[in-house]
Amino acid sequence: MKAVVVLFFFTIFPFCLLAQIRLGIRDNKFVGVSYAYNKVWSIKLEESIFSEDFKYQYVRGYLNFEHRRENVGIKLSPYYGIQWNGNFQDYGILCNAEYVYSHTFIIHGILNPHKDTSFGYTTCYEIGGILNATSNIGFCLCYRNIPEYRVTSKRIRAGMIFSEGRLMVAPLLSIPTDETIKNTRLLINFEWTFKG
Repeated sequence: MKAVVVLFFFTIFPFCLLAQIRLGIRDNKFVGVSYAYNKVWSIKLEESIFSEDFKYQYVRGYLNFEHRRENVGIKLSPYYGIQWNGNFQDYGILCNAEYVYSHTFIIHGILNPHKDTSFGYTTCYEIGGILNATSNIGFCLCYRNIPEYRVTSKRIRAGMIFSEGRLMVAPLLSIPTDETIKNTRLLINFEWTFKG
């Protein structure tokens, strides 16, 4: 039995060294935990924290593949989500590409085929960029129609990204372009990485 435990430890330990666990919040409303292996594969689980009963909360799972070569990176993230009472499901894939220009300027785009069982299919997208003022502070701007909850709406997001070691915080203004500006939202995103 001891030999099996020792063998298991020496088999799993190298994988743990290459793994990362991340905790975070997306757009004020979704708490998530992810497990990444070797900066290539990861899984993520998100749970909503709406001010509603539990049965109306929403959970989503992602499987992520990421590849980077020099200044170009791609990330593919198929996902599936469901409201706990089964009222609706959604699924799709986030296809993200970015180009880093001398660590100062990053441009990125996201193509997001998305299906909601109540609202049907939508091709969603995002195009934007980040201007790094220092190694820890950046300014970001993008245009998108990816749903912040369920319904697509055309929005401009503008804000800042602060990073220090394992912590990343990004306060953003989400400004609608196809409805009244009174529907502008302040969104907070953050992520903490526990390195293995």
